Amino acid sequence: MDALGEELAQIADSSTITPLPAAEVSALEEVIGAPLPREFCSFLLRFGPGVRPGPALDLE
Repeated sequence: MDALGEELAQIADSSTITPLPAAEVSALEEVIGAPLPREFCSFLLRFGPGVRPGPALDLE
């Protein structure tokens, strides 16, 4: 996850990274009726649902 965080910092605006609270991850698991893969849970808890492209991608 640390390596992924470093890569995201290079291509995305780190201010757009908003981790999901554990309660929201648990609620998602309840809605789908199954546990999420451990790696995906870790991603959501650290990086949230994703990041917006930063200046390196220049998608504006």
